[in-house]
Amino acid sequence: MEIPQKYEQIVQKIARTAKENAFNVYIAGGFVRDLILKVEPKDLDIMVEPQNADADAKNAGINLARAISQKYNLGNPVIFEKFGTAKLIVDGEEVEFVMPRKEYYEDNSRNPQTDIGALEQDALRRDFTVNALFLDLSTLKVLDLTGKGLDDIKNKILRVTDGNSAETIFRQDPLRILRAFRFSGQLGFSIDENTLQAMKKAMRRLSIVSPERKRDEIVKILLLPKPSKIFAAMNEIGLFELIFPRITFLTDDLICHSWCKSDDDKGEKFFDGLERLLDKLPPDLFLRTAGFFRGFYTESVDDTMENLRFPDKLTERIYNTNYAMYSIAEHEGTWSDADIRKLAFEIGSECEPDFDQLEAERKSTWCDAGSKFDTPLYLLKIEQPENQDFADLAKRVEQLKAAGELFVDENFIDGNSLMEHFGLAEGYWIQKAKRAIVDALIQNPKMSRKEGFEAAAKIADEEKGRKKMRVRIRVPASTSNLGPGFDVFGAALALYNEFEVEEVSQGVIIIEGIGKDKLPTDEKNIVWKYMSEVFKDKGCKKFSLKNLRLTIKCNIPLGGGLGSSAAAIVGGIYLANALCGGKISKDEIAQKAAKIEGHPDNAVPAALGGLCICAQNLDGGYEVLRTYPKNLQIAVCLPDFEISTLKARQNLPKKYAIDDVRFNLSRASFLSAALISGRYYLLKTAAADKIHQPYRAKNIPYIDEMFAAAEKSGAYGAFISGSGPSIAAFVDPKKAKSVSKAMEKVWEGKNIKAKSFVLDFDKDGIKSIKRRSL
Repeated sequence: MEIPQKYEQIVQKIARTAKENAFNVYIAGGFVRDLILKVEPKDLDIMVEPQNADADAKNAGINLARAISQKYNLGNPVIFEKFGTAKLIVDGEEVEFVMPRKEYYEDNSRNPQTDIGALEQDALRRDFTVNALFLDLSTLKVLDLTGKGLDDIKNKILRVTDGNSAETIFRQDPLRILRAFRFSGQLGFSIDENTLQAMKKAMRRLSIVSPERKRDEIVKILLLPKPSKIFAAMNEIGLFELIFPRITFLTDDLICHSWCKSDDDKGEKFFDGLERLLDKLPPDLFLRTAGFFRGFYTESVDDTMENLRFPDKLTERIYNTNYAMYSIAEHEGTWSDADIRKLAFEIGSECEPDFDQLEAERKSTWCDAGSKFDTPLYLLKIEQPENQDFADLAKRVEQLKAAGELFVDENFIDGNSLMEHFGLAEGYWIQKAKRAIVDALIQNPKMSRKEGFEAAAKIADEEKGRKKMRVRIRVPASTSNLGPGFDVFGAALALYNEFEVEEVSQGVIIIEGIGKDKLPTDEKNIVWKYMSEVFKDKGCKKFSLKNLRLTIKCNIPLGGGLGSSAAAIVGGIYLANALCGGKISKDEIAQKAAKIEGHPDNAVPAALGGLCICAQNLDGGYEVLRTYPKNLQIAVCLPDFEISTLKARQNLPKKYAIDDVRFNLSRASFLSAALISGRYYLLKTAAADKIHQPYRAKNIPYIDEMFAAAEKSGAYGAFISGSGPSIAAFVDPKKAKSVSKAMEKVWEGKNIKAKSFVLDFDKDGIKSIKRRSL
């Protein structure tokens, strides 16, 4: 095997140092594949094994990198102790040194746990046979440990390393599904049928992959020589619609008229148009992305790109090009100067079309000459008005540009000048006023500032007469799990955080009560965070921290296991929807808040009130059984320390014994029956748990004594409230106070400050406050 000259000296240095230090070394993965294919290789990864069986195998790669660094006076390697890897710059090239490893995956993560393994195990943990080859640097012979890699390269086939576990390989790391399509296009290989079927079965697991990682693979596919073939192949197994859910009409059977119309007014199939257009564009990210999204509703494109976390500037640029296409396509009659200026303003100066380039593309790559619909703009054929020639439009644009009358200045009169002139405070009205001024400039680019103020006067008058918005609500605390009902059971309690938001001239966040010196009063405030998300989702741009006063009166303890974060999320969603004039039900708020939190046990009762038992649907939403126990209260004892919910969850095991699962199923069933039927004497048995409380108890001192004290003083049953550290108990109202005090005495006797209280179940959930109580 011949090493390219670019890497020859690097490989010699590695091999020489490895021999001197008793290491076996191999070039691994795609680098070897590319050597065989005789294409320029990249990403030099070195697999390192110690020759001595007693040596430190896990740190072999790290130790070799250090030895090379010292021998050749290179910079220090970057060490990743957890993974046993190191990166080192050798002769200007980054080289990664790794140990052979085996991997273990958790059900809801594509990030594996790794451990030292044999070379054969390292080959099998890789994705495809062609990427599981090793080049032994002592002999320069290729090791094909799957037995199929070399043949698959010869036959141009892409298959998983272990055909018997194909679906598992993709379920463990579903990003491999997109990588398979990308490698297929990059290498010109066909995907093995068994591998393709496994990809189809596992593709919905892509939901666990971050949008950024999916976007990166899509971008790599877009930049391939023939991306249309890859997208068509993705469509054949249903993956295309899964990745681009907002573009629901992307099927090969659907006619897409916006690609190119022929004289008989018949469109062409989407993927045929994609091949004709996309594959002929230069491999530029903007051009390929714009070409891909041609012909779709602008809102769908914007949402799709945002969901895949494309950069905002690129998304905006694509949005503007789509707007230009539709504006020109729908324009009737001749183009006035004002029409052209309006189009230029909406597109933006960064997206100004190069008409000469577009005309050249039309003549060389698009529809047949003479077609009635063969004029392109921003990579797309669109029908032009019969009385308006494309070349004339281009000429008009250039004339206005040369005269300095193509683009208007949206800051012709700035916000400060508008506020001073009209005597108004900052607010959304400024944005509307500036747009009114822009509209006037489009008609008359030479207008005076006086005329600009006159154009904005109507908006200012509306602002002066507008009634300011004000919303006041309360949201209850909640206790969750109730013993065995982990992430399923929750109850709203009659302890409330109160929220008020109103429009003002100078925005501010005010915290009163618990946490007033700890909670943030800027964009990091959790209530404001979810208000902002609702504003964004609804396209409501007139509210910001500059023109809203948000007052939060906190009565729910922070970090105590009583749902303070759920109350904040629920409150933020409600407030923002109310400000935007949206009609949203409590159930919709509950569903949205539960998805944000990742579990419904606090969010649902905080929104709906009562005691709630939740079951997740296949679509991610929740069915809720809601009840209101009579003659029952909750006694709570809260110590003077907090526990992070995230930290508490990290203490939970990933797997459970079947006996523990069976135990909790029986207790959760008893719990439901006892609470609904009113047979509260069953709660002592029903409140027991083996799924979360034994693990969370490690962070809560003297918990067994707390449970014993509660039951001895008359509680039906005691449990950890949420993730703790509060201890809660089901109590008869007649015995409630004695139970709460008994629990408090346990901690006080151990020098742990604590306070106790008794709470009724809340019936209402979110509730508007008619009179000011903040």
